[in-house]
Amino acid sequence: MQKDFDGWNERKKVLENRRRGILFKEGEIWWCSVGINIGEESCGKGGIFRRPILVIKKLSEANCIGIPISTKIKIGTWFTDIVIKGQIQTVLLYQIRMFSVKRFQRRLTVLDSAEFSRIKEKLEALLELSHNHQSIGSGSVGDPKNSDNDSNLVYNVNMFSRENLHHAYFIEGERAAVLADIDAFMQDAFGIVRQGHPDVHFAEYESLGIDESRGLQDMQSMRPVQGDRKIFILAADSITSEAQNSLLKVFEEPTPGTHFFIVSSSERILLPTLRSRLVVLSHPSARKNDAQKSAESEARKFIPMSPKARLEFVAHMIEEKDKAKAEEFLQAVIAELARGGGAKKNAAALKELLALARYLKDRAPSVKLILERVALLRYE
Repeated sequence: MQKDFDGWNERKKVLENRRRGILFKEGEIWWCSVGINIGEESCGKGGIFRRPILVIKKLSEANCIGIPISTKIKIGTWFTDIVIKGQIQTVLLYQIRMFSVKRFQRRLTVLDSAEFSRIKEKLEALLELSHNHQSIGSGSVGDPKNSDNDSNLVYNVNMFSRENLHHAYFIEGERAAVLADIDAFMQDAFGIVRQGHPDVHFAEYESLGIDESRGLQDMQSMRPVQGDRKIFILAADSITSEAQNSLLKVFEEPTPGTHFFIVSSSERILLPTLRSRLVVLSHPSARKNDAQKSAESEARKFIPMSPKARLEFVAHMIEEKDKAKAEEFLQAVIAELARGGGAKKNAAALKELLALARYLKDRAPSVKLILERVALLRYE
């Protein structure tokens, strides 16, 4: 579709001559004449070229830092979902920019303080990561539109720098391959061999729970036995919600010289609150593995089925009680429904599916009840 740059230029002249004061606050969402922009930059729609924006920072009475919002559901590092008047929408974090209030049309709504804080925390973590990543000289932040899994930074072991080492990494990928790269980095950078070193704690978990997380809190507060740093390498199939919440303080205010490397097959096991405190990387071994391809294929078959057929379809997953497989399948259903114009038509179902995805992260979720509910929802 050809962009109406001439129409937007005429509209800009009108906006420039506006002389009215607007009272606005951080956390509010406004209809804003975003305009027609180039490339993948966010554009407005309609006669006044408008799109909702979230006011993230008030600079003055006349200007703010804002983030455009889309009705299309997108899943990835540089996106986060919110609900506006019952409809799931996506905050396009990578499109953050300054806006003049001359562009503002009317206030749409205001986020509650907890939701606004969640978005700010995620944005702060991403901007910190961008700065660290570029200062190391190992490339640029992955393109949210063109990345293979549309969710993470492209993995590069050179991001692990002795001088710029972040306190907490989450690395998505095949366990043995990721551990081999971490081992190689530690030996090259610090002369540390994982096996037998007193300041390296390595543990593998089927499910990392609250008791294990409390133990980690105690261990990370201790002084190193040798040198000036402690390394924690944790490989986990899943992490309970209680454990993730208990680790928030650890990653928010880390003990100096302490570094965590968490390895798992999918970053989808993370709650948004914990995720915002981690540098999330995608190892090459994680890209479109067989489990993801299978889940995507199953989701495409599953959605058009009748409720009865869907119940029969998920019966084997219920019988297996495989939480990780159920999470992969549920995320694939969400992604499939959100494709194209499906997000608007399936807004109610997507809202419930996102809630079910969060329930699956609880310590002992009922995979049976969750998958049965997924099967009985109405999809357009």
